Amino acid sequence: MDNHTCRECNTIAKPSTALLNGLVSFNDFGNDAGGRGTTQSRVGKAEVVNVDKCPSCGHSWIPNKE
Repeated sequence: MDNHTCRECNTIAKPSTALLNGLVSFNDFGNDAGGRGTTQSRVGKAEVVNVDKCPSCGHSWIPNKE
């Protein structure tokens, strides 16, 4: 299966765009933001990214760089 085939229903995807939420990390115990086991939330600024979207089931994904 190639990178542009839907893994859910095996249909050829079409190019599209989507919003990717930013990941924000918090200081739990002082100056540990971004470290392993710290609290993270998807409340940051969203960015527009290119995706592949399945016209059949609606599944979308960021394609691997070729």
